[in-house]
Amino acid sequence: MAGVASPFAAVESCIMSRKGRERTAAVALVLFLVPGCRGEKVKAAPLAESAMKAEIVVREVPLRASPATAIRAAVTIRNRGTGVWPAEGNPDLGGRVNLSYHWLDQAGHMIEFEGIRSALPKPLRPNEEAAITARILVPVRPGSYILQFDLVQEWVAWFRVQGASVPIIVDPSYSQNPAR
Repeated sequence: MAGVASPFAAVESCIMSRKGRERTAAVALVLFLVPGCRGEKVKAAPLAESAMKAEIVVREVPLRASPATAIRAAVTIRNRGTGVWPAEGNPDLGGRVNLSYHWLDQAGHMIEFEGIRSALPKPLRPNEEAAITARILVPVRPGSYILQFDLVQEWVAWFRVQGASVPIIVDPSYSQNPAR
């Protein structure tokens, strides 16, 4: 049809302009790339700073653990912010909010920043709360540590919640049943 642009015209133009490469049968694949035809991924929209306010209460966690084992903690989180925390999202593109943790030494120096993620059971609206059982990997070296819980909007930012810290002694002579 003369004068009517193909719905693929922009994609075809983009393919033709990419470093002089010839058009290929990959036009359909390009449709699944993000806008701009540059191959970059579109990250999730960040929550507003006012939405990244939380209360984290550690209800139960072992205060002693064997090195290099997994333990569980019962944690309650409450959305004290102004927006909904998403519980779902593409793992590669971020967006969802997860509970996680950091390990610090007794002087407050970061030992392990990226703890295992524990998913929210549902999106949390302002003033809603959720109970989560977090799985935690214990440091390999014996010693006294601080387990610090925090929330993270994946691929966007950590909430930096204050006050959700628990002292844990990592003791090789301590016997426990590891979390599965």
